[in-house]
Amino acid sequence: MKVTYSFNELQTKIVDYDYAVNDYYGNEQMRQEHVEPEKQVGHWSARMADGALHSVTYDANSYGNLAHVVIRSNDYATPAYSAPVHTYAAPSYAAPAYAAPAYSAPAYAKTY
Repeated sequence: MKVTYSFNELQTKIVDYDYAVNDYYGNEQMRQEHVEPEKQVGHWSARMADGALHSVTYDANSYGNLAHVVIRSNDYATPAYSAPVHTYAAPSYAAPAYAAPAYSAPAYAKTY
């Protein structure tokens, strides 16, 4: 079954939707949007990997597009996790297990 719409039918649709995600893995994002034939207004935000919250509120109509962008970088508490610290003792080596060589004085024959 194929569904087709004419351009005029699409222009008369009014749509409202929103969603939000905030899960255990740190995904935090949301979007709200309202679409009418002559305008579209909405808001979205997402938490970036560095902890900053990017937020955009927008209004698009026949006069143009207007977006208000806000980036908040210090409103996020970093997780209480820290990487494990590994400490290793410096290597130590035992003294050689053999005795130092002993040399006797050379004996020279007198030649005079």
